[in-house]
Amino acid sequence: MAKYNLHHNFIKRIEPPEKYAAIYFDNHKDAPKGFALKVSPAGRKTWILCYYKKGKEKRLTLDKGFPAWGPKKARIEASKIKTSIIAGADPLADKAAQKQAELEAEAVKNARAELTLGTLALAYVEQLKRDGKSSAKAVENCFRRNVELAWPRLWKTPAEDLDVDDFLEIVAALTDARKTREAAKLRSYLRAAYTVAVRSRTDATATKTMRQFKLKSNPVSDLAPILGNIQARERVLSLPELRMYYQRVAALPSPDGAVLAFHLLTGGQRLEQLFRLTDKDRDDDTVTLHDSKGRRRTPRAHVVPLLLEAKTALYAIGTGPYLVSFDGGKTPATDSKFRARVGDVCEAMLKAEEVTESFTPGDIRRTVETRLAAAKVTSDVLAQLLSHGLGGVQQRHYQRHDFHTEKLAALATLRDLLTAPSGDVVPIKERAKK
Repeated sequence: MAKYNLHHNFIKRIEPPEKYAAIYFDNHKDAPKGFALKVSPAGRKTWILCYYKKGKEKRLTLDKGFPAWGPKKARIEASKIKTSIIAGADPLADKAAQKQAELEAEAVKNARAELTLGTLALAYVEQLKRDGKSSAKAVENCFRRNVELAWPRLWKTPAEDLDVDDFLEIVAALTDARKTREAAKLRSYLRAAYTVAVRSRTDATATKTMRQFKLKSNPVSDLAPILGNIQARERVLSLPELRMYYQRVAALPSPDGAVLAFHLLTGGQRLEQLFRLTDKDRDDDTVTLHDSKGRRRTPRAHVVPLLLEAKTALYAIGTGPYLVSFDGGKTPATDSKFRARVGDVCEAMLKAEEVTESFTPGDIRRTVETRLAAAKVTSDVLAQLLSHGLGGVQQRHYQRHDFHTEKLAALATLRDLLTAPSGDVVPIKERAKK
């Protein structure tokens, strides 16, 4: 192996090889064994150190080449490396390990950059959809309207980098605009999204996207509740008002009148559950709603008996696959259309002075429960009829009575309330005795 006295003038005079790199080993007394200059066909001159590990020759390129490092400086640096090699180090392997660690760190950084607040919000929405939650669309709209559009920088910020101050800024913008109810909803949705993400670290049933966040804390939990955001809804129609509403609904042409009548005659069931009914959910005497409210992941089957009048209303709606529909069953009824139809009836009743103030579908549901309670329908039966608070341990695991007879009797009482010439109605207990 030829060696050369590598000094500045010699190195400068070296011409680039035509095809393959040329290596010039150093003959200087201070040069460690294996120290050399490598000259590429492009004329690049780098310092290298050749050494053996486990019988295999390795070639390490020093951090800087010529002329950044002259031969003296290069020998000193090469000697330091040689000393570490003799002590057992393997600089090439260490370099490869460091490079791999840098690549992994960069991958983690890139992945983390994708786990933004926006990604978390939409992952929460997807989990709601997967679990059949009817609130999913409303939650998504709230996130997009109040975070993505209003705070695009925070929407794109990694979820784990945000703290309570960031969320205070987001929510306070709504309260400053006197949108306290919207602010309360947004706070609740954000808090729930982070809660699900934290729980997902140990929850195998969470979605894959949720599990990737690996969050350990919920910064929204420290955000104080929005006080005064919930206004108690107390509107209850009087018995004459309810009876007049039913008369006006019954006089409407189908399918509008039939849809509103079916809603009332089934006890004022939740609209989103009624609208999901299809012909698969009906038999001769009942319809089965699917109640996904609360934390349940599998919707609870909520069976509602049908009075003859309710069956007649269904027949008037149409014969399409959707039972509650404004186009003959082709498509399901929507919240906006239903509320518009109820609003029209309400407006007509206000003009005719048949009601003292306006009302909504929610007020109809509240009125049904109130009037049935006044007619001595027990709270247990009302809970079963309207699917209230049935998520406890007793209901989930021990209560197997179907309450069909009691629910049907309660609906019959409701029908009598709607059609009786006076407010005198036979209590449900006396009806059962007969």
